[in-house]
Amino acid sequence: MKLFTKEDFKIILNISDNESLVKKFLKSLNDPTFGMKITKAMIQREQGQFNQAMLNMAEVNRDQVLAIREIQLLIDNARGRELKGIVFQKYRQFYPFQIGLTDGEEVLELLSHVKVGYGEDFSKVVDNIHDLEKYIESSSEELEFIETRMRDRIPQSEIDNLRTTILNNETKLYEIKKVLIDKLITLVGNFYSYISAEDHVKIVRDVYLILTSSIETLDAKFVDVEKD
Repeated sequence: MKLFTKEDFKIILNISDNESLVKKFLKSLNDPTFGMKITKAMIQREQGQFNQAMLNMAEVNRDQVLAIREIQLLIDNARGRELKGIVFQKYRQFYPFQIGLTDGEEVLELLSHVKVGYGEDFSKVVDNIHDLEKYIESSSEELEFIETRMRDRIPQSEIDNLRTTILNNETKLYEIKKVLIDKLITLVGNFYSYISAEDHVKIVRDVYLILTSSIETLDAKFVDVEKD
């Protein structure tokens, strides 16, 4: 799989004195998105692995909340003001999954700015990323099964074709993510021109994690916790 490196984002990763932040940033891009992790949890639930599914959903929910809180913390610190506590008032635990915030207007404004300023249908970009992730995951599992249990029954040409298709889709996923991150770098930088280089990296990472999740972040008044 083609992985992101520091060279891909030299424009903001030129912070040699904080290599741990660079590694954290790149790991977030190379790992499955929160949306993909939720998809896996839903599959586990369908397969009766309820405890594991619940654990994985809780992990994504926790990490998304941490990303939201970090953005607000960085904004407050950059503006030299008292820290503002965001309240996570509601959580819709079934599809469509949603987190409802109180006093989170600034974070919600940033997320809206990014989606509107992206220049195309942002939801389609995210859906494309998730579709590619799911295809790569299922095809890689199929390839592993063939190579370990059915190699003698499947022509080598078919195995090679499957491997090539996976590689092509991994490249496509890398390219879509690269465009997304490049645009996030610009949009976040324009929105918060006063933030430090390190805070810029952190906010881009947090926004990426939140917006590629399939748990939507909303004002609490728009979240209905009752099942339809």
